[in-house]
Amino acid sequence: MPIMKQIIKEVIQVYNQKRPHYSNHMLTPNQMHQQSNLKMRTYKRKNTCKNVLASV
Repeated sequence: MPIMKQIIKEVIQVYNQKRPHYSNHMLTPNQMHQQSNLKMRTYKRKNTCKNVLASV
């Protein structure tokens, strides 16, 4: 079990410190949290309730 926890910890570290994200303007999550000029992009669909009701 300790090996799995270590693997998960390393994966999270890579995800947050080394992997740039398109929604964060190609910054890592850690870099994004340290700055205040850029706003994170969101891709939430608009009017999801209307689309669900229209298909019924």
